[in-house]
Amino acid sequence: MRTFRLIVTILFLCLLLNTFTDIASAQDIGGKTLEYNPSAPGTQKVLTLDDCINIAIAKNQNILLAMEDINAAQARIGQAKSFNLPSLTFNSSFNRNLSPQGPPVTTSIGGNTVSFQSSARYLSTVNDQVTLSKVLIDGGTIRAQIDKAKSSAMASIHNLRIQQNNLTLSVSQGFYRVLLAYRLVTVAELSLSQAQEHLKLAEASFKAGTVARADVVFAEVPVATAKLNVARAIQEKDSSEADLNRLMGIDVNAKLALDKEVVLPDVSYDLSQLQDEALKNRPELAMFQAQIGAFKAALMGAKAGNLPVIATAASYGFTGYDNTLIPGFQGWNFNLNLSFPIYNGRLTEYQIKEADANLQKAQTTLDQARQDVLLQVRQAYLNFITAKENVETTKIQVEKANENLRMSEGQYAAGV
Repeated sequence: MRTFRLIVTILFLCLLLNTFTDIASAQDIGGKTLEYNPSAPGTQKVLTLDDCINIAIAKNQNILLAMEDINAAQARIGQAKSFNLPSLTFNSSFNRNLSPQGPPVTTSIGGNTVSFQSSARYLSTVNDQVTLSKVLIDGGTIRAQIDKAKSSAMASIHNLRIQQNNLTLSVSQGFYRVLLAYRLVTVAELSLSQAQEHLKLAEASFKAGTVARADVVFAEVPVATAKLNVARAIQEKDSSEADLNRLMGIDVNAKLALDKEVVLPDVSYDLSQLQDEALKNRPELAMFQAQIGAFKAALMGAKAGNLPVIATAASYGFTGYDNTLIPGFQGWNFNLNLSFPIYNGRLTEYQIKEADANLQKAQTTLDQARQDVLLQVRQAYLNFITAKENVETTKIQVEKANENLRMSEGQYAAGV
């Protein structure tokens, strides 16, 4: 009974230790819980760009998969740490076999001691054992596994940021494509209205006998073209809306009310400053840096394969028999084990070479990614400058077009 209580107490303590270890592992990475509570989309609510982004992040499958990758990475940290903790196991076995002959029986007959062999019988053996084991020295293998798991978890967190940034960019582009499509529909409808007005004037002039029938036919062509352009613009608008809905993870047929106000920011940027900020903040670079940390830990773990390992184990067991002539046995057993690798077919050597090659590859990938980021920022900066200049140029063109319109209307009204 005392042995049973001891076993239950040790198991309970180990369960508490495992629980606290899991909690600590969950707190090692992330810093905060990622939660999203966007407003539900509806036709009555005017959605801003931020609303659309929040809805997309909450529903996007790539974001959900990236978050599950983080959960899996955190679990791997706990797995790596578990190798550094004691291990407690309970083993029980039962064996029953037929003995060719029973144990010797001794008796006294007439003052004389007589021994004879009993007949064959079945013997049962029960063996219960509780073992506590712990690795004392492993050359740094466990530490390397923990560091690798932590670096991989950080890479998963940065991958989530990458998915969020990519989705934010896609939703933003889709949002403004819809607004652009709205305006193109308006432009197409205005062009149709203008062409129809010209057709009415041509028909009125033809009835008045001031123009030929060819002028009416000539005015009908722009009307037909404008109607086709309106249909195409509406189709493009519907397609843009469906694409935005897809990015947001909602029904592609849903009709959303979007905030159509566009405010052009009056800002200026410095290219070198933008590039410096990108090198500091881009999650792609941080993810590659974390992967380099994981490969460094893997290299350290591979090198630890050449070092000795010392482990210890203590066990308490009980062995009982169904033969009363053979008493049961119970007691402690202590084991200290030292293993030192001498030759394993150069396996460790090749593992070290592989880990070093992976590390060099990751470093090269990081250097290439930095160049890609600098190029992307430069291209985005030039596109911004070009777009800003186009806006200013277009404003001037609009002013001139309005002036030409007033002059043309005056001439047309005068019959010129």
